[in-house]
Amino acid sequence: MYRQLAIEVMIVAITLAAAMAAVAMAWPRAMATVSGAAATGLVLGALFHLAFELSGLNRAYCRVGHACVVA
Repeated sequence: MYRQLAIEVMIVAITLAAAMAAVAMAWPRAMATVSGAAATGLVLGALFHLAFELSGLNRAYCRVGHACVVA
């Protein structure tokens, strides 16, 4: 159970870190301050969640992952 959760956390963290690195390279001013970086992370996190929901990946994540397991 915890191993699967750790894998899922790492996938999300790596994906978001890669997206934030891309934003930092494309728009360095967006990441120039702590508040800018936080806002960028918030927006990217929301966009990623929406994209995963619309693409059906959240449903697959529920089927094979830990997200929808009731303890």
